Amino acid sequence: MEPKEKFDALMQIANFAVARCDGRRQYEWKLTFGVWALLSATLIYVKADAFPLVFGFAVLVLYGAWLQAILKRNQNDTVIAWHSLRKANSDLKLGLDLKQPSFIKPLEGWRNYFGFFVNWSMGLQFWFTAGLIALFYSLKVNEPTWFCATNMTIDRGI
Repeated sequence: MEPKEKFDALMQIANFAVARCDGRRQYEWKLTFGVWALLSATLIYVKADAFPLVFGFAVLVLYGAWLQAILKRNQNDTVIAWHSLRKANSDLKLGLDLKQPSFIKPLEGWRNYFGFFVNWSMGLQFWFTAGLIALFYSLKVNEPTWFCATNMTIDRGI
């Protein structure tokens, strides 16, 4: 394989890995906004005693597990991209100093299960979701919601 063909192939691998990571991140944020909209709607339309507290905890655990799975896949794609760039650099002897960024750390130990906490965007998503769930349970325990209360007290003259 010619050096140019090899370089082009390595760049295509790197671009593919970065594109997968970006696409996954876009999907992650779209789904997160959907979850936030759903949780915000429950603040208005649903009584908290309709869902036991364990339900809110389960939603939060599943959401965290989903974020961790995305983090692992993004990490793998980022490592593939950097490996391809370094390989192209060394094969063509460009002399560029392409060190893997310090924020790309192996997901070992506690990071293998809770790494999303230290990722700024995933941590923000998780804690905002946890806040919405906590707000739902703290405002609505054994009380009708604003929507239900206003509909129950309106005299319709029937």
